Amino acid sequence: MGIGWFAITTIAPIATPGNSKDRWMPKVPSDMYFMLGFEGQHVTIIPSKKLLIARGGLSRPEELWDHESLVATLIEAIEHECS
Repeated sequence: MGIGWFAITTIAPIATPGNSKDRWMPKVPSDMYFMLGFEGQHVTIIPSKKLLIARGGLSRPEELWDHESLVATLIEAIEHECS
């Protein structure tokens, strides 16, 4: 049957191993993947953190929304509360 949709859509881009600066969103775990929806909807999945983040919001202008900072801040808050 070949490679399925999930496998194809979760392949990480090529980057230098261990160099987070090569990644699009260097402040978040490298196993993060997400889906973008209509009007700013996001579903973010980070398997290493056992975390799913769903956002149904809308930001205008779109440049005001910083998804990487939201994800990094949520991870930090959760790890702080669980420690």
